[in-house]
Amino acid sequence: MAIIPNDQQFHTMDASVNTENKGSALSNAGRQAFTMQDIADSVSSAEGAVQLSGNGLLDGTPKNILDNAGNDSQITISDDGTLVAAGSISVEGINIGLGGGSVSTNIAIGLSALEFNAAGDHNIAIGEGTLEFIGGGDDNVAIGYNSQLFSDESIQNISIGTDTLLFNDTGGGNVAIGNSAMSSNDAGGSNIAIGKDSLRSNISGNGNNALGRDTLSNNTTGEDNTALGAESLVTTHAGGNQTTFSNTTGVGANSKVSGSDQVQLGDLSTSTYAWGAVQDRSDERDKAEIKPTELGLNFINKINPVQFKWDYREKYNDIRTVEREEVKSKSKPNPKYDPKKPISDKNPEMFTKSFSRMVKSTEVVKAPKDGSRAGSRFHQGVIAQQVKSVMDEMGVDFAGFQDHKMNGGEDVLSIGYTEFIAPLISAVQELSRDNNSLKDAIMKFHDGPKDPKGEPIGPKGGPMSFEDVLRDHLRKSDTRFEELEERMNKLSK
Repeated sequence: MAIIPNDQQFHTMDASVNTENKGSALSNAGRQAFTMQDIADSVSSAEGAVQLSGNGLLDGTPKNILDNAGNDSQITISDDGTLVAAGSISVEGINIGLGGGSVSTNIAIGLSALEFNAAGDHNIAIGEGTLEFIGGGDDNVAIGYNSQLFSDESIQNISIGTDTLLFNDTGGGNVAIGNSAMSSNDAGGSNIAIGKDSLRSNISGNGNNALGRDTLSNNTTGEDNTALGAESLVTTHAGGNQTTFSNTTGVGANSKVSGSDQVQLGDLSTSTYAWGAVQDRSDERDKAEIKPTELGLNFINKINPVQFKWDYREKYNDIRTVEREEVKSKSKPNPKYDPKKPISDKNPEMFTKSFSRMVKSTEVVKAPKDGSRAGSRFHQGVIAQQVKSVMDEMGVDFAGFQDHKMNGGEDVLSIGYTEFIAPLISAVQELSRDNNSLKDAIMKFHDGPKDPKGEPIGPKGGPMSFEDVLRDHLRKSDTRFEELEERMNKLSK
């Protein structure tokens, strides 16, 4: 039994109890002893007061905490002093508990967190509306206002931030970090979105990786895309929204592609550098139907080299962001519905929650292509349309030419300049053979003295070089020999 000084006060959650003239040992003038029952008798039943049932404090038996009416509140103090709640508790208006279904492996912190859970386990929901409509999904982590609000049977998702995976229904294995990341996802799985609004429009696309603000934000069903850098893979080369392309990679802010199965480094203002040579795979074991190239001097002679200034069509695409309202609702059976009572607002058979928000989308406004946004430097190259006309004329296929429309892409033509290397090598070899043949012919038809092998002999009895033979021919056939000889001497230097 505790010995307490006279006039000492006990403090409760809402009031204080003065020990003077209280207790069961009034004869002890200097000290007075009190039981918990004595204190409970002295605490008013005003709102916020705490009452304990039973005598003694932590005397080895559990204690019930009673509500203001004196009824059992289902909160007890165990024999070792642990506060135990049979249901959810509220701290400063924040609910803490297991959520719907009272599954012991779940943690729910926040208003309506895990409210409609039936059998899902190993879920963690922190924040108002987190995993509110989860039915049987397992192993999810949702942190932030309305994170995974409408998830139902989804599993193994991690979302951090307001409205992350907001409309997700069955998609699993996703990671969404940043406000509104993957907020429209329905069934897409194995996606990673890190950054505000990253993959915000994705519905069923799988295996996408988006790192940076607004990355892949217009993708809806495209799969296996990788976007690194703010606003990468948001729009396409032609100015449309990238929604369905798959297996694309955009590295760098504002990087864009024109079709599936493409890699883009940087945007219109980016130059790409490398310390070493960029190599192409060329192993014989990886090639079939190997034969000499059909494209040589005849092909190269038809190609028109040009110089030009870049005036990209994309520079005339002015991109702006527009907002629209998006509304979605979902219904779940009311777990507290009492079939013995009439259906009413207080006793609904189904609980329906509607949610509206303003969502962003990208809109492209095309400016007149008048040359005002062209670059300042001249570049050297060829024209894709002219190369295609040569291909058609010769009836050959040249893989250096690519029409992106052929694979479901946009109206863009491109040239792979490395594909010109083999035809150029063939052309040089052809010119070399022709040159050698001319030399042989000139040497063969020289009408001067020759050695037993038929090689021309000079005035001093030694062999003549091709240049000497050519000079001899010119001396005999052209009265302007001196002028030609002077030119040859200059060339030989």
